[in-house]
Amino acid sequence: MYLGAAMNTANQKQRLSRALLYSLLFGLAAHGLTLTNVIAFHDNVHYFFSVGATYSSGRWFLGVLGSLFTRFFGAPNCASPLFNGLICLILSGLSAWVLAEILDVRSRSGLLLLSGLLVASPAVAGLFGYMFTAPYYLLAQLLSLSAAWVCQRRPDALGAGAGGFLLALSIGIYQSYLPMGLCALLLAFAQELCRDEDSRARALLLRVARYTGTAIGGLLLYFLFNRLFLHLKGAALDSYMGISQMGQNGLLPYIRRIPAAYHQFFFPGDGVWNVDLFPDNVRVLYYLCQILMAALWLPLIWKLLRASAAKGICIALVLLCYPLAANLIYVMCGTYNEMHLLMVCSLIMVFVPLPFLAEHTVLPKPGNKAVQRICAAVLALVCLSYVRFDNFAHTRMAVYQTRSIEFFNRMVLRIESTEGYSPELPVAYVGNCHNVETFQAVSGFDRDPLTPLLGHEAFLYSYSWQEFVSFWCGFSPTEADPAAFRDNAEVAAMPCYPADGSIRIIGGTVVVKLSNDN
Repeated sequence: MYLGAAMNTANQKQRLSRALLYSLLFGLAAHGLTLTNVIAFHDNVHYFFSVGATYSSGRWFLGVLGSLFTRFFGAPNCASPLFNGLICLILSGLSAWVLAEILDVRSRSGLLLLSGLLVASPAVAGLFGYMFTAPYYLLAQLLSLSAAWVCQRRPDALGAGAGGFLLALSIGIYQSYLPMGLCALLLAFAQELCRDEDSRARALLLRVARYTGTAIGGLLLYFLFNRLFLHLKGAALDSYMGISQMGQNGLLPYIRRIPAAYHQFFFPGDGVWNVDLFPDNVRVLYYLCQILMAALWLPLIWKLLRASAAKGICIALVLLCYPLAANLIYVMCGTYNEMHLLMVCSLIMVFVPLPFLAEHTVLPKPGNKAVQRICAAVLALVCLSYVRFDNFAHTRMAVYQTRSIEFFNRMVLRIESTEGYSPELPVAYVGNCHNVETFQAVSGFDRDPLTPLLGHEAFLYSYSWQEFVSFWCGFSPTEADPAAFRDNAEVAAMPCYPADGSIRIIGGTVVVKLSNDN
């Protein structure tokens, strides 16, 4: 027993070191540009020294972590790309290790591909557009996966309780990691069914109760802590795509949306704007993976059915529930019109069962090796495609940020060159957004937009564009209320920026007319 325990510990350490190494290599290949450049626009400039929305968005544990960070370092959070980015790669590597432990992935290629999938996912590329909160969100990912690992490794009430607590912490950082945790619980249950020879009905019921208890207990603890912190902070929940108010409107609306989760599994991204986790050739690879998994699930179900009808039924239920768990975000959200890429982070889990299934294939030995190699090749192509896609998105963001800085530098120069200008004068920006025909997209860059790494318009139309100007151009004038000039005849006659005459000093205020809409 001692020798066996020592070997298991050695294997765990070896898996851990390899998962961290693979995540670092994949992470640098996929996100190196953003890790070595300051990106600050949209939310990342608004919350540059913060952790983002917390208690009012139902993210109570994110608020706690932000406070702990400030107390520990004696300074506020900062969206520093290299420090935050390296922490993210470490957390992603730990997540890959936990997944490998859950699935008992023994091959180097399986661990390599799990590491690559997690860190090169386009959802991570999108998350790096919010570097101020990226490490916290990837901590949420690690906690959600660890909930299943703890439940699997400690097969009793204490393990279920500890797993539920970890799941509650994860949801308390960002609710969209709940589906990832549920996927991990299903995979842990499937691995336990394949590994354990005990097929008694009572033992199976206890397993089902343990994993179900972890999921339900985690949700209940999340709601309990959420209510507690809202009370302590005197805050109220705002509305953010339905996930910030999760559980507030009863169960019926969620039940009605269950078919949408299955629809999105078979037709990913259908009718949903800008959250495509399977762009270009990855869509073909996605369907190929589903065909391979179906071909491997069915023999596994048959194998367990022959050993025990109860086990076969359980593994079939795992297969039935997995698409729902992976796409649960479509049940959690009431509308898809403004769905964010970060919200579909769990969709990367649709690829994760493939290494597990390949290692449990029931084919003869030559066929077994062939299946494993085919599965590894498909997942390798997915990882390679994601690395290319991430670099494309990061390059686009860097180019558009540079172009936007130049655009706003010219605006500042125009303002300061206005006859009669003085730094003491307030500035009023009239109009809701810039409408500049000469600021156009770079050909080829506006394919496959990635939230928040969007096209050129995202910089001009962002709600935080004035903070962008302050951050990058060093121009932070006193701002006047543009409503005071809404009915001004002189302003109405002005052309829109950047036309000549679009900036004037009126009544002691520098008026910059951006557009005709108010």
